Amino acid sequence: MQEKAKIYLNFIINMERERAVKLILDLVDQGTAVDDIYLNIFQQVQYEIGRLWQLNQISIAQEHYATSVTQLAMAQLYPKIFSSYKKGKKVLTGCIGDELHELGVRMVADLLELAGWDTIHLGSNTPPAEILKLLVEKEIDLLAISLTLPDKLEVAQGLITKIHEKTKLSNLKIIVGGRVFLKNSNLWQKIGADAFAADAKEAVKVADSLL
Repeated sequence: MQEKAKIYLNFIINMERERAVKLILDLVDQGTAVDDIYLNIFQQVQYEIGRLWQLNQISIAQEHYATSVTQLAMAQLYPKIFSSYKKGKKVLTGCIGDELHELGVRMVADLLELAGWDTIHLGSNTPPAEILKLLVEKEIDLLAISLTLPDKLEVAQGLITKIHEKTKLSNLKIIVGGRVFLKNSNLWQKIGADAFAADAKEAVKVADSLL
């Protein structure tokens, strides 16, 4: 699978969208599990794309293109993801405020759906008030949010505080993830979350352990 990830990375860096998506679809046809593709290709390649961008080895345009191609490839797999069994638990996923880096938490949402959760994925740039409203209206069991930059921590903590103040949400569990938490192992506890997940695979395990 590592070799396939390298091939996929090469395709998207060279802006060969059709070949990148075909590679993914061929792997599925050959019997590769969807979660293996997510964890060993999509997730690993996005990490590498981020690293290359930080080193100025690829442009912002290439980074954005890579993300858009991976989103397209992920969408092609949805018929398999949404045909999985359901365990009767609901999860709301997304990014708070003006946070725009949503691909990671979208992967979390898809793998949770594959693992039997009913998911509501809000994507990026979601106002905290809207998240709070949906948590109550849809009787959500788990909230999973992603943060990339430290300046969003105060917003996240404010949302979590309001959640804890609502009696109707007393059983709700909260998982956080994203780059900002990787640099401080105890930060998730300081803002009041129930757990932290370093990647999509761990998020599924943590979610199942909480509920």
